[in-house]
Amino acid sequence: MNIFKLVLGIYIVIVLVIIILYFTRKHRNYWVRMLMDLKPCPFGKQIYEEQVRYNDREADGYVSYTLFGDYNKYAPTLYKSLENISKYLPRWVGIVYVAIDIPKNVLKNLRKLNATVVVMGPNKPLGYEASLWRFLPAKGNKPFVSLDADDLFTSEIAGDISMWIDSDKPFCILNQHNFALPMTAGTWGSRWCSVPDMKERIDKYCEHWFGFDESFLYNEIWPIVKQKGYLLTNRARRYDLAIIIGVLILISFMIYSLYLLYNQPTP
Repeated sequence: MNIFKLVLGIYIVIVLVIIILYFTRKHRNYWVRMLMDLKPCPFGKQIYEEQVRYNDREADGYVSYTLFGDYNKYAPTLYKSLENISKYLPRWVGIVYVAIDIPKNVLKNLRKLNATVVVMGPNKPLGYEASLWRFLPAKGNKPFVSLDADDLFTSEIAGDISMWIDSDKPFCILNQHNFALPMTAGTWGSRWCSVPDMKERIDKYCEHWFGFDESFLYNEIWPIVKQKGYLLTNRARRYDLAIIIGVLILISFMIYSLYLLYNQPTP
């Protein structure tokens, strides 16, 4: 029985460590993003407005990105994604919200790739508050999907978007981390003017820490998504299924090993 209690204690510690590591790993502080009590700014804040727009044109839908900060790191993948959008969703347009300090060569490349480029200002962002700009198309009638600039747009993502468009749901979620966070900033979309006051919601806050965009979604947008309905895409379902199977295997192994220890003959 002493060995049984020892192993049981070890298993409990292992489970707790896995949970803590999953939720608090570097740059993925999911607990903070879900539990942070966001409060509107008690005084004036920097409001970012559209300064100029390039290549604006009609489309069936928009794939929305934000580009700011380390342009050399994120721009190359975004260029390839814009090419893939034209290839896999030819009637859709990539729309990129950029900071006022965007290098001329990056702006030129984005325009050459037929992206709609929206320059936001009048000042550079203080931190990660610029990541919310990509949510602005949610106030319009056209379908849009918010993605991360460093995640390559693929045919699988295009297929998920097409499946959503064929459904009757106002929102879609491509999120592969539903167990930790119901909405992530680069894996959701909306249509039918589902969040008409998106700009006003964004302008309420003056936070600019990493992960604030997902805390904003959890507090401001997720209640609307739950109420109006959403489509969880195939990519998200497969990830969920893999997590469930892995958890069930781990639990089964623990239970079986504890059963053997508990029923072993005493000397």
